[in-house]
Amino acid sequence: MELIVYSAQKFRELLLKYHDLALFHINYLERNWVVKKEHLEIDLKWETAKQRYLELIQNKNIFNRLKQHHIASYLGITPTQLSRIRKEIKI
Repeated sequence: MELIVYSAQKFRELLLKYHDLALFHINYLERNWVVKKEHLEIDLKWETAKQRYLELIQNKNIFNRLKQHHIASYLGITPTQLSRIRKEIKI
């Protein structure tokens, strides 16, 4: 296996120069980035804020580094609503 490393600027230049590489990159982004983004959008629509919060606290590495207003924003709720959820589950 071989790993090739380019700076972001060099990679952009390669994408402009090689059309097939640009198409490959677009295809990769569509398959990976959109799929991951779609999961978050589905969660926002179908899960309650409490359910999303309970899932988030499972990831201790991220959860412990975030401020409460960032968590509220990520969950799509106000800090006041987050405070109520935290009180309800006693965190």
